[in-house]
Amino acid sequence: MIKMFVYLTPSHKEMFEKYFYPSFKKFIEPRGVTFEMEYGDQVCSSATYNGDGSHKLWEERLWEYYWQICVDTRINDIIMFVDADVIFLNDNIIDSTIKGLNSNDAMFARDKHFSISAGFQAYRISNVTKTFLEVARKILSYSKNDQVVLNKLKRRIDYKRYDWKDVYSIYHYNHKVWNGNSRIVIPSNISCFHANWTMGVENKMKFLSVIKNYLDI
Repeated sequence: MIKMFVYLTPSHKEMFEKYFYPSFKKFIEPRGVTFEMEYGDQVCSSATYNGDGSHKLWEERLWEYYWQICVDTRINDIIMFVDADVIFLNDNIIDSTIKGLNSNDAMFARDKHFSISAGFQAYRISNVTKTFLEVARKILSYSKNDQVVLNKLKRRIDYKRYDWKDVYSIYHYNHKVWNGNSRIVIPSNISCFHANWTMGVENKMKFLSVIKNYLDI
C-alpha cells in the first residue's frame, strides 16, 4: 500500500488546489495511491523557506505529523511526504518509488550537489525507518531546518536519491534561485516538477502555472 501525505498551511492552499491536487487526481490516484492532507495554522508569517523565527514552530508541527503517520503505518507499507508546491505530469514517479524502495529504506528528491531535499520523501516502513524518523522528529523539536537535519542523518539508513527527471526543479537547469523572470526550461520525460529554489509563494504560483499551461494538464 502506498499513501501520500501533505501538510498544508493557508499560504500554500491556492497552490495546492490549483496544481498539486488536480494533478494528483489525474495521474497518481488511478495507481491506487491514497492521499491524506493535514491543514495547519499559518505560524510562519513570511511563508518562505526558513523565513522567520516561527519557521521552527512550523517544522516542529510538521514532523510531529510525520511521526504520527509513521507510528500508524503498517510495516512494509510505503509512505510519501510531499510539499504542496509540486505538480505531477504523469504516474512514473510511483514506478520509480516502488523500484527504489525494493532495495532501499528511503528515497529523497535531489538537491544541489550530493544533498537531498526534504520536499519529496518516501519510506518503506520498517523498524529502521521508524527509528530514523523518530530521531529526526526529536532533533527538530529543538532545532530547525529539516533539510539540514535529514542530510546529516541520511547515512543512518539505506537511501536513494530520485533521478532528476523524477522530481525536477529549476535548480537542475540554472543552479540558482528562480526570481520569477528568468527562463524556464521544461525537459521531456519529467515525472513531476517541484517549485523549490523559487523565491516566494507568488513566484511558485507563476512557475507552476507556466508548467501547467505549457503541458496542457
